[in-house]
Amino acid sequence: MLGEVEKVAHRVGIIREGTIVEVATIKQLKRMALKEIKIEFVSAKGLQEFSNKLTSEKVEKVILNDTHASFLVSREELSKVLRLLSEADIIDTEITSPALEDIFLKYYQVPSSQENKPMKRKEVES
Repeated sequence: MLGEVEKVAHRVGIIREGTIVEVATIKQLKRMALKEIKIEFVSAKGLQEFSNKLTSEKVEKVILNDTHASFLVSREELSKVLRLLSEADIIDTEITSPALEDIFLKYYQVPSSQENKPMKRKEVES
């Protein structure tokens, strides 16, 4: 269904528990979403050296396994992470944008620190 929304809608509103939590264009929603980066390093040592340079402010959901890494990064931090990658010995890299469905689902996840706090309506730009 969201594929059809993407084809026909210019702006969308996301409603959570009866409250509008976001109103944006599809393009704006995609720009706000985190990119997923998957990397294969030449060696486990190279992966370790790269991971030592990453900070939790730059990336989320980091998974390190032998010579592979995957994580999420914001568009604002993407160039910094790519600069770090340019200094590393890597075999392969993949950068993907989330599907519209994944972007919508993110609005329905409840962080543990927010479970009992009501969400506030965001101001809508005209």
